[in-house]
Amino acid sequence: MLRYFYNSNYPVFSISALAVSVFVTASTVNAGHLNNVEQWEEYATINLGMYPQYEFQYSTDMNNRHVVVGMNSDYYKYSYNHAKTFQVYNGSSASDKYVAASYKDVAIDTNTNRVVIGGVSNEDYGYKQAKIFHTSGYNPKMDLTPQPTTGKYFGYGIAVDGEHVVVGSAQHDDSIGKLFVYNVNSDDVILELKKDNFIPKDGFGLDVALSGNIAMARGKYLTGDGSVSNNYKYYFFDVTTGEQITTFVPEDKPEGDWYDSTFAISGNVAIIGDANVNSNGTISGAAYLYDIANDSLITKLTPDDLQAEDQFGISVDIHGRYAIVGSRGSDIDGVENAGAAYVFDTSSGEQLAKLTMSEPEEYANFGTEVSVSGLAAFAIAPGAKVSDSQGSSDYRYGQGYLFSAVPEASTLTLCVLGLVPLISRNRKKQ
Repeated sequence: MLRYFYNSNYPVFSISALAVSVFVTASTVNAGHLNNVEQWEEYATINLGMYPQYEFQYSTDMNNRHVVVGMNSDYYKYSYNHAKTFQVYNGSSASDKYVAASYKDVAIDTNTNRVVIGGVSNEDYGYKQAKIFHTSGYNPKMDLTPQPTTGKYFGYGIAVDGEHVVVGSAQHDDSIGKLFVYNVNSDDVILELKKDNFIPKDGFGLDVALSGNIAMARGKYLTGDGSVSNNYKYYFFDVTTGEQITTFVPEDKPEGDWYDSTFAISGNVAIIGDANVNSNGTISGAAYLYDIANDSLITKLTPDDLQAEDQFGISVDIHGRYAIVGSRGSDIDGVENAGAAYVFDTSSGEQLAKLTMSEPEEYANFGTEVSVSGLAAFAIAPGAKVSDSQGSSDYRYGQGYLFSAVPEASTLTLCVLGLVPLISRNRKKQ
């Protein structure tokens, strides 16, 4: 669901800011007048602080208040691995580092400040954990531990929404895999979710998504002749009952196409990205919008300028009306592999915007990770160059980019006029 907020204890704008900050206006008012947003603008950049020249695995998630970014490297796992939150409205740091050991995934709740980090190494006992944090503090509020504690891949996929946390564990039950459902206020397992066919070592639980009461995961499946498929099926579960609701397989996914597949869920709509689909040339990529309630494909997404090796679909996210798809191999104005991200309408599949770096850089790979929440979007360019303390910009430290949807002038006027009484009401509560 789309939710917009104004917290009197967390001021994000002033009257004078209305004239200069369209994003702040849009992010704090009800979106009833913002129905035809076509223009998105970059308004803040974040120095991710990675160590240059070494490959990091990224994970990111966001809500209307915070972006959480995780950086993980097996090479630098004791000195540079960390997850950190940033404020959505200006990109400034909102927390210290949460973790300084190996981990795999991060997630943040849609409407609260809970952050969950999964696949955290417990060096003393040799197993993985998931940890629940608050955006304002370094110390974990709760540890989630697999039972029995044999899950090497426990927490490699995690998700949180409302009262539920879903933790994937691909190595449980002789590597068949399962999903553990927790309540955010307890470390007790509520439910264990399994798919309807038990195929060992198929990656079930390595990635998960959650929206409301619906959890999503992926795994291989048995074909009509009883053999194991070499691509993924997507499984949907009710986290209150444990029921497997439905499954989905994109019909045009080539056999053996399983590696660069990503997914997300919002309400009854799921998005699946696949960078290896040959939609318009080799590994040009595609994404799919799927209606869970009606068990039907809404549409296949491809941008209007898709080219070979764009890797469109390498990352995806969805929230309410908006879906965002990363395309890290896209060439921008002749700049090779600068990268892009595309925003789509989830009900129609219409392409609404193309997001790029304001100054595209060769091999920046913008769009490697993407997130969207409300009228804000976030994209990571791991290859972006950042000046060091000596002013040199030769090293690829990586950057994060925040974008906002910009309403048309007429709708902006309505927003500003409608916002004045809202400001007055909220200030009385201070």
